Amino acid sequence: MTTLIAEERLIARAGGGRMTPRPASRRSTRAIVASNPSMQFRIFSAAVILVVVGRLHDAVSPVTGVLPIVKPIALWAYLQLLLSTSKQTKGTQTWSWKGLLIFVFAMALSVPFAIVRSSALEFFLTYLFVNLPIYFALLYSIRGIGELEWIAKCMTMLCVFSAILLKAGLGQSVEEMLGARAFLLGMYDSNELALLIVTAAPFCLWVLRWSSVAWRVVAIGGVLSVGYILNASASRGGFLAIVAVAIGLAFLRRPLLHRSTAILAIPLLVAASLLASETLKGRVQTLFAIEQDYNVSAESGRLAVWRRGVDHFLSRPLTGVGVVQYENAEGRWGEQNGRVRGFKWSAAHNMYLQSAAEMGLVGLTGLLLILIPGASLGWMVVSTRGQNGKVAGFAAATGLACVAYLIGGTFLSAALMPMLPVLAVCISSILLLFRQVQHTHANR
Repeated sequence: MTTLIAEERLIARAGGGRMTPRPASRRSTRAIVASNPSMQFRIFSAAVILVVVGRLHDAVSPVTGVLPIVKPIALWAYLQLLLSTSKQTKGTQTWSWKGLLIFVFAMALSVPFAIVRSSALEFFLTYLFVNLPIYFALLYSIRGIGELEWIAKCMTMLCVFSAILLKAGLGQSVEEMLGARAFLLGMYDSNELALLIVTAAPFCLWVLRWSSVAWRVVAIGGVLSVGYILNASASRGGFLAIVAVAIGLAFLRRPLLHRSTAILAIPLLVAASLLASETLKGRVQTLFAIEQDYNVSAESGRLAVWRRGVDHFLSRPLTGVGVVQYENAEGRWGEQNGRVRGFKWSAAHNMYLQSAAEMGLVGLTGLLLILIPGASLGWMVVSTRGQNGKVAGFAAATGLACVAYLIGGTFLSAALMPMLPVLAVCISSILLLFRQVQHTHANR
């Protein structure tokens, strides 16, 4: 901004003292970059991140876990969609948002061919009329970096609140062969909780880099919360996802890490490795001796589940066995092969296989279209100069979040988690803003 004003003054002196007016497009772009989110948006987006995505209300009480809290948020979304006169609809033109709509279409296509049509239809209708309007309302409400900054702050609060609830005793430990693993009651299991927090971690770094001093203090708590939850959950998928984020951060440190923060990165990693629980260390060590892991040898292990998942997909490659029907497909396979007593009706434990088996090629295509453009945002930041710092930083954070989801989702049935469409909202919004700022710099 200061450089641009100085250039204008030099032009004015050379041209007889008259200031050359700045193009209106530049003024409008700066207005979008500096947008100030309304109180309505702050409350609505906080409810989406903390309740719809984080499901924090489930951990507080068994009562709140069964209340239809998401439905009032959906009603609020309907009112916003009906009454708002300034919707930002360009976000629906991105490949990520088109991928989400293809994904929803795949759900609909799978219902008539579902193993249990009633449960598939119930899930699809809930997703279509309750969840999807929330994501549309969130996307339409984003006008610039101000709204995206608030979303990043909500992601940071999600990490902090999850750690507080876990530390306050609202979690539970599950004893396994390698030790105890924690999760929050009524929310996600240990692996899902780890994926959720690691996906939110890059947004904590963005807040730490670009927000006010008070919010930077909160962001420090968010980063510490990510480490605490990863340690308590002892998730190998979460560990691999955070390693992928760390590798990506090495290439994207400038828009996401202040120089002083980058200097502290190595000591923090050393401290984290020293403070890691024995359970986490033991589970990570199995990654280097994978042939001894039950996931390789047992019939209920993930390799066996994945092999059967390929068979489920090949039985109906276009439509799948029906949304949320993977476990029923496992049960049917067990009955057909004489594995009735003691056979586990397992989840897919892989979001790509989950999408392909439940919703066919169309569902898998939609999933990849959502996340791959997001993961490529990091390359856009590296290869583009002259970007607004906050915009480039948020693009880098979104890209790293998508990388975390792509890696962590390899070991989880994460295709239907609410974090996925929220990532689609972030990808679509920041992609448009990134291109608009880039276009402005090109026209200078």
